[in-house]
Amino acid sequence: MTLTSRYEKKSGSRITAKLGYSFKGSNYWGGQFTQSKGQVKQKKWSRTAWNTKCNSTIGMLWVKGQGTFQTPPGTC
Repeated sequence: MTLTSRYEKKSGSRITAKLGYSFKGSNYWGGQFTQSKGQVKQKKWSRTAWNTKCNSTIGMLWVKGQGTFQTPPGTC
């Protein structure tokens, strides 16, 4: 199963950020990027554990100088 983290920036100044997710209490992050208004960034991950057992997964966005933001939990 594949998880996609996606963030569309609709307003504001350019940010430096990372997309990630939390799974079974551990955090996983993609590489750092910069993003400006009007741009969409996304990252895909595949995990065999998602195929065998349903666990809540939380999408995350870390923004330099602002901290970490979370999505509502998803279920597989």
